[in-house]
Order: sequence, then C-alpha cells, then structure tokens
Amino acid sequence: MLNGSWIAEAPPPGPGSQMSDEFLPPGLKFQLRVLGPTRRAIEEQRANELGGLLRLTPPLSPGLCTTGLAHWVCQNGEVREPTKPVTLDVVLEFWRLEDDAFNDPANLGFVEQGARPGAQFVSVTLSPDETGQGGIQWQWWMKNPDTLVGGYLETPARGDAEMKPQLLRRQPR
Repeated sequence: MLNGSWIAEAPPPGPGSQMSDEFLPPGLKFQLRVLGPTRRAIEEQRANELGGLLRLTPPLSPGLCTTGLAHWVCQNGEVREPTKPVTLDVVLEFWRLEDDAFNDPANLGFVEQGARPGAQFVSVTLSPDETGQGGIQWQWWMKNPDTLVGGYLETPARGDAEMKPQLLRRQPR
C-alpha cells in the first residue's frame, strides 16, 4: 500500500512561521519503497517493522532547506543538487490507533481528520547520520490506499504553536 510516488499537500506557512521537522513543503514529490524486515525486527521476532527507502524526486525545491530534511539535501541554505534525486534509508513501523490513544491530545489532529480506533498508522523514521544530525520521525495515518495524513507544528511569528494537517497523495504511475 505504501510503495509508490507521493506528493505533499499543505497550506503554505504564514510569514515568519517556524515549522517542526516533520513539515514537508507543498509540492514535494517522493517515492516510498518498503523493502523488508529490519535486523532488529527479525531478532525480536516482530512483523511490524520494515526497512525502506524514501527517495526525494527532482526538481528539489528550495523550500526543503527550511525543513527537517535540510540536513540531507541543503548546504548554506541552498539545495546541493536540485536536479538529482536523494535516496534516504528509513524504518517503517506499523501500528493501530488503540482506544486509549484515541483521546490522547497528540492524536487529536488525526481524530479531527477522521481517524477512529483501529485505524492503521505507520511511523517513518529517518535515522540521524553518524554525527547525530538529521533524525526525523513522521506519523502517518493510512487513511486509504491513495491518502496518508500526517501533521506538523507551525509556530507563527506571534502566537502559539498549532498542529497542522498534512496530506500526502499517491501520484498516478
């Protein structure tokens, strides 16, 4: 269900706003590929954790340099190679929204978008590099085969942080 090409949709951030690392700029295109169980999952005899690849597809937008992905694609505030894809190793952990987590404030954005107890989620983790930089974890609700719902925090120049939904739509082949 996750293998394929995706595009990020989100309202453009307000002027002077700061976004959390989970923010993906609107229009970002990427491919997601699930490969198979991780070594840790095999050792722990778990079937819910798989390795995968996240491939950012060109053209890479300068907007990436204001996101958590900047560490991997930018240098001095500019995309290193905007016409070349960037492939990153990720770990995917699948889980369901349990009844007790349904009322957790951390899941409110998903509930507002329609998630119910038992909904299928995937945590996609981009591990930090050898220097400890660049780690990101996205929580995506697998709403249907063509839509993933995530979220990020937006902190306006003046005001409190607010959770914003982010849709990821499957792109036709």
